[in-house]
Formats: sequence, structure tokens, C-alpha cells
Amino acid sequence: MPRVAIIVPVLNEARALPGLLDALAALAGEWELIVCDGGSSDGSAEVATMHPACPRVVHAPRGRANQMNAGAQAAAAPVLLFLHADTRLAPDAHRRLADALADPGILGGNFRIAFDGGDRFSRVLARWYRL
Repeated sequence: MPRVAIIVPVLNEARALPGLLDALAALAGEWELIVCDGGSSDGSAEVATMHPACPRVVHAPRGRANQMNAGAQAAAAPVLLFLHADTRLAPDAHRRLADALADPGILGGNFRIAFDGGDRFSRVLARWYRL
């Protein structure tokens, strides 16, 4: 399985980043972590820079597409995974990616989404995303 770049576009995510980076550092597999800051005013880039997971921090103009493109350009890994700062991957995410990439017919995809909380809106939104 090739190395996977996890690209996290952020804008004022200083509070969410430590938990995300802790979770990513604990995952099995070979990962390249890239945090792409879009001009945060809350120290997000500094939080990422100081984190023990040692993500590469890239700066880009504000805008998710700009940040994701800059993160993709900075990546050395051949596989790209884009992740929100408030998102967690399953412990077996690397194996699941390896399984999917073993099929030459698969060009891209996503993991199933589950939202915290059991309210009706979260359940409906999760079902909608699965479609």
C-alpha cells in the first residue's frame, strides 16, 4: 500500500486541530500529514506546527478549493485523502484504502459519514450523504 497524504484545509481550527492530529498520529499505516491554512487568525498554523505529529503546514489563499489544491501540490504521497478538521477516520482506514486501491476500477471514493449526536437532523443528513 502506498503512503497516503491526509490533507486538512483549515481556517480558524486551532481548537479542533490537537484532537484531530492526535487521532491521526494513532492510526496504523503510513501517512503524510498536511495542514493547509487559509489565513487563520486564531493560530491554527502554529498549533499544527507545534504538534508532535509534525504535519507539514502549507499556507494558501482562503477558500477550501485553494487550500485543497495547495495541499495536493505539496503532497509527496501518491494517494490523497482530504479531511475536515472536525472529522475522525476509522482505526482501519489505511487497510480500507489499500483494499479499495487494489481494485483498478476504483478511481476515488469516500468513507461512510456518521455524525455525533442522535438528533433527527443528524440521522437524515447521514443517510443523505450515503446516497
